Amino acid sequence: MNPKLSMPKISKLLPCPFCGFKPVVQRCGSITVPKLLIGCRNQFCFASPIIVADTAKEAAAQWNRRAPE
Repeated sequence: MNPKLSMPKISKLLPCPFCGFKPVVQRCGSITVPKLLIGCRNQFCFASPIIVADTAKEAAAQWNRRAPE
């Protein structure tokens, strides 16, 4: 199996900050320029946030970042 095509392991993702649903993780891009997409899968989420990044670690860090309280 091509390692660029396998789904990377992401240890923990926070729920969507707008609706609380569990996010979906998908590969996107191409074989030569692979990307990882994390987004809200709730069709009724008013914000429908999506993160696209080069690595699983980068995507998870962006998705899990929240505004300071």
